[in-house]
Formats: sequence, structure tokens, C-alpha cells
Amino acid sequence: QAVVPDVAAFADVLEALPPLPAEIEPSLEAAAGAGAAAVAFLASQGGRPQGKMPELFDGWFSGQITRQATAAIRAARADGITKMEVNFPPVPNLEEVSFGTVLNQKFQVLVSKDLGLADKKNYMSVKRDPVAYANALWARRFASACPGAVTIVQNAADLSAGKRLGGGVKETGMLSRASVGQRGTLLAVNPVGRWSQVDQQAKDATVLMLNSAFSEGYDLGGPLGEYEQVYLLRRVSKGWVYRGYPGKWQAYLERPDGGVELVEEYAEKPKLREVAECVRKASFDKYGIFNDRYAKGFGGARLTK
Repeated sequence: QAVVPDVAAFADVLEALPPLPAEIEPSLEAAAGAGAAAVAFLASQGGRPQGKMPELFDGWFSGQITRQATAAIRAARADGITKMEVNFPPVPNLEEVSFGTVLNQKFQVLVSKDLGLADKKNYMSVKRDPVAYANALWARRFASACPGAVTIVQNAADLSAGKRLGGGVKETGMLSRASVGQRGTLLAVNPVGRWSQVDQQAKDATVLMLNSAFSEGYDLGGPLGEYEQVYLLRRVSKGWVYRGYPGKWQAYLERPDGGVELVEEYAEKPKLREVAECVRKASFDKYGIFNDRYAKGFGGARLTK
């Protein structure tokens, strides 16, 4: 019998099911058939929802990323994984955050409200450092999926945002000695350059590395090979690479209209260059040179979104 590890994630499973034929009227039989299809789908996926990459960029606003990532964290915990990485753009359209696009401004309002910083003075802090405050928001959301008491560690640049977390979650400077019990979790926000130090601090506790600002090697994931990328969404040339544990790694082509389509799946973690080459080839084969995010007339110029 299939078991869904997280009820909220079931909504994403339903999205992947084929629609019922139009001629079928709503009935108990139809409802039972849909339920049986859902169970069969889950069983074919090993009893766990595989999902697809979050919607660009509604997934940041709708709770889709929160549902997907927390389900992935809990599924990894259920499999005994204690060293985890979650990495995705903390704000939508991250590459254009310095432009202050309408989309990013909208997300800043969401972050400020969620963190209780909607007044004018505090909102300006969010506006000045939207990535740090967005990571504070994600850390608070994902802490609920982590076992035991959660200790959050952050680098000095993000501390002002981290102090807004509240809710009994601790925060401490990345260089300080974190005290975390064996049954607790050490959640490191933007641990770039500090992976080994955080790993040593954690000892036998669960560790979650969240949104390292950049990769310390040209590959998918952080510098420590023993960490499992339980939730990863990363832009590559002409598209994206996505993985939600325990699902397969997926390569997506981003179309000129801003939508995406799945072009390849990998049972094992691929090399970054392998995914990038796959997506570039798919883009050129389908659109030639007419698939550029930035150039007007080439399917791009989406900076205002």
C-alpha cells in the first residue's frame, strides 16, 4: 500500500495525474476511480510523490516550494539521511534582483509580511537585503520539517535578517560554536566557505545546508560529497535542473514564452556540464537562436516580470 509522507505534498501528486474524460459525470464511481489512479501513481513511484519543478515563478508565492522542500526533507529523514542540502533561488528571478523588478518587489512584500516586518521602517531593511531576508523566511518554514531542536547558524552578513526568525529557533554567528544535541538539527543558512566548519560543529546531529550563495565547484551541490541534495533547483544555460528527494534528477528546457518542459531524467546525480549540454542542445534543436531570456525579439526581455 502506498504511503504519502506529507499530506500537503499530495496536491503536487494530483497535478501529475491525467484528467478524467469530459464525458464522466461526477459520481462515487468517478471519485473512486480517481482515488485508485492516485494510489496506482504513488505505487509506481515507490510510494512517494516525485513531483515536478515549481512553477516559474508562482511557486515562490503559492507555497509550492515550501510543500515540495518540506516533503523532500521528511522523506530523506525517513530514509535515515542526516546530511542534507536544500538549494534553490531564494527569491524569484534571482538574476534580476538588483534591478528591483515588479516580481521581486512583490516577493519582498510577502517576505516582510510573513516575518512581521510590514511596517515602513522594517520593510526598507527587507528591500535593502531581499536575499538574506528571504533566506530567513525559508529557514523558518523548513525548520518545522527538521527533527528535534533546531539551531540556525548564519554568516555575519545575514545575522540582522536571522534575528527576525523568532519562534524559539536559535541563531548564532557562523564562526561561533553551535550547541546542538544529537537529536537536534543544525540548519546552516548560506554556508558558503563554511561547510566543513558547520559539519564539524554538528557532530552526530542532523545537518541541513540551505541556499549556499554559490557553488564552490562547477557541479551540482556543495563541496562535501556525503551531503544529499534533497531539494535542488538551479538555473543552467537555457533551462533548469531540478531534484526533489527521492525523485529523479530532471533537466528542463525554458521556452521563449517563459514556460518549461521536461527534456531528460537521470536516476543518478548527473554532472552539471552534462545537464547544461543536454538543455542547450534541446533549445537549439527546437528554437535555434530564438530562445534568449534577455534579448527583445528573441523570446526574452522578461526583466519586468
